[in-house]
Amino acid sequence: MDADDFRDYMLSLLFLGYLSDNYETAAKKELGRDYPDVCGDARKVPLALWYANNVADIPKFEKQMRRKVHYFIQPAHLWNSIANRACTQNAELLNTPQGGFKYIETQSFENTLEDLFSRAPLETTSRGGLDCAPRW
Repeated sequence: MDADDFRDYMLSLLFLGYLSDNYETAAKKELGRDYPDVCGDARKVPLALWYANNVADIPKFEKQMRRKVHYFIQPAHLWNSIANRACTQNAELLNTPQGGFKYIETQSFENTLEDLFSRAPLETTSRGGLDCAPRW
């Protein structure tokens, strides 16, 4: 991976992490007592638990979050979900942030960030991109 690809890759992941942290903080404030307490278990994503237990309320919640923070991120695309996949060395690791980038570009911000993440070399190995989960 050359320096330009690495820069695009890292900045995209950092921005996704920032958006995710900001979103989870706002969601916790919005949901109040309904925000799931995972008791320090870092492998659980509180919003994923809330989504699973409140399917009928998801559209209303996402609409409210779009109004308050101007975007929403589905639990599968949150930074904690990506980190959990990395810890398990899941083969879908690279598809998760790529799917999150695409979703944010096309759905979450209503196309105002179209192609923002398009330079992140997650899906390619021809330019030296990653082709497997990190081994840590």
